[in-house]
Amino acid sequence: MFTENRSSLNDRKLSIALILFSSAILLAWGFASAASRTWTYGDWTRDCQVVTKGVDGLYYDSEGAVVTIGNGWTVSEPFTDENGTTYTICGPEYYITSATFNASTDKDTYTPGETVTVSVSADNGWYGSGGTAVGVAAAFGGTQVAQCSLTNVCSASGSFTAPAANGTYTIQLSGCTVTSEYCANSTMAITVESPPPSPPESGGTPSVTLRFE
Repeated sequence: MFTENRSSLNDRKLSIALILFSSAILLAWGFASAASRTWTYGDWTRDCQVVTKGVDGLYYDSEGAVVTIGNGWTVSEPFTDENGTTYTICGPEYYITSATFNASTDKDTYTPGETVTVSVSADNGWYGSGGTAVGVAAAFGGTQVAQCSLTNVCSASGSFTAPAANGTYTIQLSGCTVTSEYCANSTMAITVESPPPSPPESGGTPSVTLRFE
């Protein structure tokens, strides 16, 4: 029969526990989720024009063509000046765009100096060839890192270097029609953290005291 020195056994158990704990930290570090953001933009507009009204009760545009008033159209009160009496007619409201914008990073936590990959996409919400072309962009520290535009659906990616200091940092996001007349902005955050310390060394082979009886 032999027994192991109790203090050596406790030292070995402590070393194993520290190694397992440190390994768990490193494992969790490697499986950080990605940062992501989805935002939308929709806006109504209507087309208006100034017309005159003839003795026949019809409305005429500046070129003398008859303007047909349909459902959902509105006609203003008459406006009279030295040039005569005019009306402003407006067509029904319609969506300029009902776009959806997306942005994401490959993960949400980085080490200082690590490469941050950003992906962006935009969809104007139309099917087929109709609709307004849209674009989306991501910027960090005032510098654009990813951008796509000039189509109904687009996607792109880019990258930048994570800052040297630990902390939480903001990526600026903007989705617009191509003319940038109608825009919707958003943000998403990433975290920069120094990596966890390496697992402690086990302290070598624990000593064992043998006792024969």
